[in-house]
Amino acid sequence: GTNVEVVVVDGGSRDDTVRRARRAGARVVSAERGRGLQQDVGSKAASGDLILFLHADSELPEGYDALLHDTVRKASRERQRSEVWGAFAELRIRSKGPLLRVVEFGVKQRTKLLHKPYGDQCLFFHRDAYESCGGFKRVPFMEVRRPRR
Repeated sequence: GTNVEVVVVDGGSRDDTVRRARRAGARVVSAERGRGLQQDVGSKAASGDLILFLHADSELPEGYDALLHDTVRKASRERQRSEVWGAFAELRIRSKGPLLRVVEFGVKQRTKLLHKPYGDQCLFFHRDAYESCGGFKRVPFMEVRRPRR
């Protein structure tokens, strides 16, 4: 088995996310709302050399840990660790519905043809690569906002 550390960054959820994450063995840290901020906080809380970002509604492919470590090990032989990063080509969204399957298919094709993954596709980095590019920017983009009264 591969040693995997799970860090969940909670941005003030009101459901049972924190309890469920802890029960599953994850370390939970808190941050203000905002995807870039939360990902950056999570990267700093993680202790490993490989950092993988997984959104709450996405799923990792079967055997992801071996695939990830083999890919990074091979890439590390061919280039500097500060250049090692990637994403899983397939996006699997946990929610049900035929339209989401269409989205998954489109994302797979976009990634295959353009080599431009979305953030929901389980981006991974060697820590050196993540830090050398400055990490995720704290820019509110496509964030879900709740209306205020």
